This record gives sequence, structure tokens and C-alpha cells, in this order.
Amino acid sequence: MRTTFFICAMMILFFLPKGNVHAQKQSGNKHGLIITIGEYAPGVGWDNINSNNDLPYIKKALENQRFPSGNIQILNNQAATRSGISNSLKDLIRKVNKGDVVVIHISSHGSQIEDDNEDETDRLDEAIVPYDAPSSRASKDFKKDKEKYFRDDEFGDLINELRLKLGKEGDVLVTIDACHSGSGTRGMAKTRGGLPPLVSQDFDMQKAGSKKDNGVFREGTAAELDESSMATYVVISAARAAELNWETYDDNYNPMGSLSYSISKVFENLDSNTTYRNLFANMLIVMNQKVPSQQPVLEGNGLDRKVFGGDIVAQKPYLELKKIDGNKITVNGGKLSGLDEGAKVGLYPSITVDPSNATMLTAGKVISTSLYESTIQLDNPLDDTLTAKYRAFVTETVFKIDPVKLDIITARNLPVKDFATVFFTDAEVQATKTVFKDDPLVEFSSKPELALRKGNGKDELVIMSNGYVFKSFDNSRDYAPDLKKAIRGYAQYKVLLREVKSENYHVEVKLIPLVNGEPDSMEIGKKLNGGVLEFKEGESAMVWVRNNGDFPVYINILDLQPDGKINPILPYKKRRIYPADLKIEPRSARLIRNKITFSPPYGTEVFKVFISTDEIDLEQISESNGSTARGNFNSFEKLVRDSYTKPRGGDVSVSESDGMTMSIQFNIIKK
Repeated sequence: MRTTFFICAMMILFFLPKGNVHAQKQSGNKHGLIITIGEYAPGVGWDNINSNNDLPYIKKALENQRFPSGNIQILNNQAATRSGISNSLKDLIRKVNKGDVVVIHISSHGSQIEDDNEDETDRLDEAIVPYDAPSSRASKDFKKDKEKYFRDDEFGDLINELRLKLGKEGDVLVTIDACHSGSGTRGMAKTRGGLPPLVSQDFDMQKAGSKKDNGVFREGTAAELDESSMATYVVISAARAAELNWETYDDNYNPMGSLSYSISKVFENLDSNTTYRNLFANMLIVMNQKVPSQQPVLEGNGLDRKVFGGDIVAQKPYLELKKIDGNKITVNGGKLSGLDEGAKVGLYPSITVDPSNATMLTAGKVISTSLYESTIQLDNPLDDTLTAKYRAFVTETVFKIDPVKLDIITARNLPVKDFATVFFTDAEVQATKTVFKDDPLVEFSSKPELALRKGNGKDELVIMSNGYVFKSFDNSRDYAPDLKKAIRGYAQYKVLLREVKSENYHVEVKLIPLVNGEPDSMEIGKKLNGGVLEFKEGESAMVWVRNNGDFPVYINILDLQPDGKINPILPYKKRRIYPADLKIEPRSARLIRNKITFSPPYGTEVFKVFISTDEIDLEQISESNGSTARGNFNSFEKLVRDSYTKPRGGDVSVSESDGMTMSIQFNIIKK
């Protein structure tokens, strides 16, 4: 029995018994091996590609997941010969221990080469193209030149040796941004591979069979190994066997590998429950936006294992830099992120996961802002203009809105009969007012939006328009910080509630009721009550969008409940709906098949629609206050939970050039 490695389709061809599932366990040490070959030796016939640009992205992605820099081995260009690649893998095997996590990433050309042991149905091995391996168009001596290729067989044997060393609790992830097949080019983008196979003069290409993308498990020497004592493995490939692997561009329009780009993006948003199958699904979405013609491939026996054994570092929300101009920067967050004029940010290295554990490079203050973008004046200029080197974290938000009207319930100002049974004393009232003495977001009023009600064991912040409890506080301790945080959530929500008008956008958004699980626009009229849509508990709908304009737009939608909670509608990552998926082309309509099921609380609810010409992501808009979402909706990645819904009316109209908003109001009633 033998083992092979399939390059372009990114399939490791190990023989593994079906049902090989290891118990989940917290991982050990983390090790990485990054092999990048972008500059090939003169005369070998391989075009140079942009693998060198992949290297910092993959290295940063690993470092962000707490792979120690000293545990990340890098093999680049001239060093990446066949022996160099083989020796780097052997060195990795020597370093690892039982239960460790290993990530191997390869960015290079891939190719096919005449099979040397008759184990391939198509008579062609797959191979990584090392730095000095001659291509089929440059080869002059097949017997000599074939020895320079790093074949799937050799790769597979070394991976099995690595898995055996790691043991059953170990974890191996292999990602390969290469290809071996296909021909031709398209546009300015480069492909990684694309040349005919390297074969001898006697090889008959007419008799070479076709490679199957799913022909993964082959008989070989792997059957002699005890799979129950070996680490699981997962392989993610950039393209299927018969497809080219196209390069793409990063956010600063620098060319790089499409799979490498998707890895760098998806690794920023992992959570402790992410499995390798989910990881691949998220990568697939990113790659579909960048290189829609190719289809990545997922293989392995650890697909439903948690990534890195569940030892995942959650990235704190940050703002990406769009431009650096001396001591001024532009970031991708604006008024809806609490970045009105005067807001403060801290600049950190791009590898920063949590600013509380990092050294700030410089601070800055917002000097101008729009809906989704801000200009920040820095205390000190940055060293260069490469935006990818930095991240901005908000240190102090500013919302220029009317103060929140708050009252504290005492025996003298009971607004509604039986609204409270115990009351705050004058001394407690004064103590609370002292907390907000210098807070411009709070104004005490006898006609409040929110009221603080005393209780037995818990005090409650109540929405006066409908009586819903927005937040409860344990009154056995000082809850002043939590109360202030809740008030900020309410103030922040008032910004979200603004109606931003623009004549540049011509977009329609509708809720289409579902009948027997399918959308039926004829039901809209039946759901109207007094001109307002009305849904019974348990009924469902989907969102329909038409862009009547002459340019593409992106949409996001938040669900604003009557009890003050905010739920995600679009994007919705738990259902694999990402910001990049929400592009609506000009003069076109889309039904977005995200089933929305209505559930309590009852009352008037609002879907807030945000529209922009640039891709937007409302996951970065608000801070988390720790509540759970309701019904079948999940929280917005814990960023906009526990925000408060303002009473109806009093919307503020402002003019913005980079976006607009609209609202869909409906009622939820008992079944």
C-alpha cells in the first residue's frame, strides 16, 4: 500500500480507514512551515509568480493564532529545492511532539510528471515545482530533470511520518496555493502551473487517463500503519485538478495567491467552535469573490475536528487602514462605529489580536467623518505608507446625538400604577446622578426614554415606551459601570436609527412571506394591517432586494427589536452569508435565501437597511454588552448585543455621500 500527494487539487492521497475520528482535545505546541517559491531559477522555463507576497500574510495569520515566531520555519525561493523541501519537513518532524498542531503552507507552481512506479491511474504523479526544477518546455534530459521535482509520493510518506510522530491527539493542516494542470492565461492575472506535464519521449499522452478530483484514498503502504495512533489531517487546495489556480490582489492591489488571501482573511475571524469544515466554507466564500471560476477542494479525515484542537485566538474588532498620508490616516469606520469628530483610536502593528496585550505605536483623534469612513490625525506620523502593516483600535467613541433621557423611580414619581413595589431613596438617586455628572450622553428628565426601577435583588433599566426590561443589574454590588455601558448602548443605537438620505441610490427592499417554505410575493397584501406588515409568531419571510441604479451596491440589515436588542439579518456568518455576498448588481434583483422566522417579543419591529457603494460589515459597528440574541437569530458576533431601541419617531435626517439607510417596519403578534 502506498501514499501519494495531489498538488493542484490539494489532496493528500493517504489511505485512511473510514470513520477515523479522534477525540477532540486542547492542542499542544503550534508549529508552522511556510514554503514560498516566486522567483524561479533562470532557464527552467517557469514564469515568476507572486508567492513572495503570500509569505507575510500567512506568517501573520499564524502569529495571530499564537504560533510562536520561533516555531514558524520559512523556506523561500533558492532554498526551496527538492532537497531543501524534504529536509525542512524532516526537520519539522524532529521538532514536534505528541499532541502538537502543525500547519504547512505551500505557494509555488505545481505540475504533473510521468509516474515512476505505476501507482497512478493517469500515469502522472503530481508534484511541487522546486526552485530549480526545469519545466516541460525547458527540459533537455528527462532522467536528470525529473529528479528535481518533489513528488506526491515523497510528500505523502513524510506527512505520514509527521502524523505518526504527532500521535492521535495531533493536528495537521496543509494548504497549497499551487496547480499542476490546465493551459492558457486570462487577463493580467497569473496562474500557478499551467504547463504540460514533464514526461519522457516515449510517453503516450493519448493513453494518459483523466485525474479524478475525488480519487483520494489509494492502496499503498499506509495500510501497514496504525491509523488510530496517527494525527488527523486536513488539506485545503486552491483549485480542482482540471482548473487553473489564478492569482488575485490584496486590499492594496498587490498581486498574491488567491488561497493565501482567503486564509489571511478567514483566520481573522475564527472562534473556538470553528471546525475545519467551517473554515473551508468561509474560505470558499472569500475565494468565490476573488476567483469565481475556480473551485477549492477540501480533503482529509479531520474535517469535523475543531481548528487547532479548539485552541483558537479570537481577534478583537479593529479598523482597517485605507490610506496613510503623513500624520493622517483614513480608516474604514465612521459615524456608525462611534467615530464622530473627537473620537480616539490607537495604532498597533498588524499582528495585534488584543490591544490590551500590545504596545501602541501612536494615538490619534478623528477630525472628519462620514457614515462608514473617518480621517484621523495622529500624534506621530507612521514610518511608511503600507496600510497592511497597521491596525486601528477604537479607544474612545463619540456619538454626536441628543442625550439619553433617564429617570430614577422613587415613591414620589411613580409614573404608572404598580410599575414598582420598592423604590430608590433620595441618597441612592443622588449617588446615581453623581455617576453621570459629567457624562454628556445622559440627561435626567421627568419624561424619560429609560427609567431605572428598583427591585428585590435586581434593579432594572426599563424602556418607558413599552415597559420592556432592557437590562438587569445585581444590586448587591456597585453596578455603575454596567449602567453606564448600557446607556452607551442606547446612545449608540440612536445613531443606528438615523435615516440617512441620498438621491444617488435607487434601491427597493421587501420582506417576502414564505408559504409552504417558499417565498410568495402575493402574500404581501394579505399581511398588511393598516399599511404595516404583520407576522404571527412562527411565520417566516425572506429579504428581496432590487437595485434600480446604474452602479452596484452592498446592503447590510439589522433587526431592531421592541425590547431593545439587535439581531443580525445580513450579513449572517453563522449561516455563511458574508458582507462580500451582499453585492447587488445594477438593474438587477435578488432574493436572499436566509430564512427569517419571527418570534417574541411581540410588538413593532424594524429592519434597518444600510446601503453603500463599498462593501460594509456591521459586525464592526457596535460594542458587545453581553446579551444573547432571540429566536433563530444569532448575535452579531457579540458586537451589537444589548443595544437599545429608541421610541418611535424623532428620526434625524443627515446627508452622506457614501451611503444611505432605509427602514422596514412590521408587527409581530401572537399565533
